[in-house]
Amino acid sequence: MIMPRAYSIGQVDSAIMMFDPPVVHIDFSFYNSECVQLIKNSYARTWINALGEYDKELKAGKSKQALKKLLGNGASIIQTDEPELLLKALEKYGYRSKSQSLVIK
Repeated sequence: MIMPRAYSIGQVDSAIMMFDPPVVHIDFSFYNSECVQLIKNSYARTWINALGEYDKELKAGKSKQALKKLLGNGASIIQTDEPELLLKALEKYGYRSKSQSLVIK
C-alpha cells in the first residue's frame, strides 16, 4: 500500500494522479478544507500529525483545543505519540465511541 507524504497541495494532486493512494499524509502548512476535499474526491483519507505541539496540548489537558486544530479541516487519520489521551479526547467530545471507530463530522 502506498501512502505518500505531500509537502504542498500541488504534491497532493500529483500523488493522487500517480498513485491513487488510499491515504495522503499532509502538513499543517496547507491543511485546509480545499486540500482535504481534493483528497476526499479521490476516495482517499487525510493523514495529519499530532506529534509535537498537539501532543503537548493533549498532555496539558487542552484536548478540545488540540482536536479543533487536528480535525477542523476534516483529517481522518491522526498520528500521535499519545494514543490513550487522543482516544479519550475523541470519546469525550463525541468523535468516537468505545465500541466504534472514528466518527467523521
